[in-house]
Amino acid sequence: METKLIRLVSFVAWFSGAAYAGPGLPGEIPSFEAMAREIRSPITLKLQDLRSTFPMRETSPGVLTFSTEQGELVGTLTLVQTVNVNKTSRMEEVSYQLDDGKTALRERISTTGTDLKPTSATDRIFFADQNPHALKEGETRKIVSFFLGAIEIHRLVSSRGVHPSTGETTLVQEIYFADVKLLSIHDTTSVDGTRRIVDYIFHERGVDLQIPGARSRSCCYPVGTYRVIATRPPGYLIDTIRYFALGKEIFSLDDFVEIFSGNIYEPLFGKNGARGFMKDFVQRIFPKTERRINAATTSPFLIDLLNLRIQIEQAQTNPSLLSQISQKLTLIINAVRDGTLQINDTRVRTP
Repeated sequence: METKLIRLVSFVAWFSGAAYAGPGLPGEIPSFEAMAREIRSPITLKLQDLRSTFPMRETSPGVLTFSTEQGELVGTLTLVQTVNVNKTSRMEEVSYQLDDGKTALRERISTTGTDLKPTSATDRIFFADQNPHALKEGETRKIVSFFLGAIEIHRLVSSRGVHPSTGETTLVQEIYFADVKLLSIHDTTSVDGTRRIVDYIFHERGVDLQIPGARSRSCCYPVGTYRVIATRPPGYLIDTIRYFALGKEIFSLDDFVEIFSGNIYEPLFGKNGARGFMKDFVQRIFPKTERRINAATTSPFLIDLLNLRIQIEQAQTNPSLLSQISQKLTLIINAVRDGTLQINDTRVRTP
């Protein structure tokens, strides 16, 4: 079990996207990539389950069909990718058609940059790449849109640029639910790389989205800015971090995370939020699939692993987090040893 836990964390670290340059932020603060993964997770899990439940066959380039053992069509996935001749623009679209041929869901990713290349089909469809929404090397702007029919239900936008006068680098990331901008993240790093300011800006108090057969109505979300300032002067080993919530300085990381997490949960991940709407639609429209569930999927163990994954992403620019990761792993291993953490692991043992 110990080696499996270590292997799992190494696997997560290997798949983590490159963290943004500059001083690091505490891993307890969720990144844009982590939020985007959670919003998209109902689709990711459903497509993975389709592949494991039904025989899959590529009937023509980019067209995958799922059928029962009796040969009855369950659904079709279509992937279309284009890159312009200058390699500065890439468009990718994955669409899922029901057994009657009607398109239930489309995911479109438009990217601009330099020397762009086609994305691996496995990465794009089944999300083998754990950070598909993050800007990668050579990319300057990315727009991810999800459509139910002709209605756009989610949009994830990332862009990177350099201020013409100050030379500071800013990464802007936005999350939309329908046509409502819920959250903007402005991540600015100084020219010398010693200061990083990250603003989380909540824009709207509620959303009212209606499509045939479904409606999401929510209100009273908090509006305002949460700010994290991280500095590390030349020669210093540790980042100095300050936290602000709605104009007031918060002197404890735990207090800041409690306020911040409490305010982002409902609009992004709650029952009537962005992920909740996606989950409800996927459950109603997509075919039933099988998924082996064990107690760990709804236990503190999974929460610990998710937090570890976030910390590993942040540790690439904030090595001080490695000690926290090691401590958390030690706690998990000790819990397995003393029996307080019990997992029914049905996987085939690997070397």
